[in-house]
Amino acid sequence: MHATLEVFRTAQALAAHAAARHGAIARNIAHADTPGYRPRDVAPFDPGAALRSAPPDTAGLPRHLARAVADRAAAVAGRAARAAAAAAPPPPRVPEPRLVAAPGTTAPNGNAVSLEAEMMKAAEARGRHDLALAIYQSAAGLIRATVAR
Repeated sequence: MHATLEVFRTAQALAAHAAARHGAIARNIAHADTPGYRPRDVAPFDPGAALRSAPPDTAGLPRHLARAVADRAAAVAGRAARAAAAAAPPPPRVPEPRLVAAPGTTAPNGNAVSLEAEMMKAAEARGRHDLALAIYQSAAGLIRATVAR
């Protein structure tokens, strides 16, 4: 059920983006001494990308009405409505690392990796991952509180 809610898909996409950024940062740090290496980074997070990647439920209807129509049709036909709800949308696309221009920061051996900048990026990516986790936990708590009543 939680895979169909936009807040959970957005939190999942934010966490996947943070993980991809951590991977790019780790590669940059690993190549800090490689001559001629240029640092890579991940394109900025687009919160709408996770929502746009989900297929539309029913043309012309808001999602909550489309789901209600689909659930009602499944109940009338005698099918289990849980089968439709269990189908998760495709995972959000994680952007590929791209080259970042680093003018004026090239070492004599041609390497452009700055360990200080990479550490700052790592702290920012960790903050994004923590934000995704907090959003997920908050939304899950809200759903638990609603269902408990």
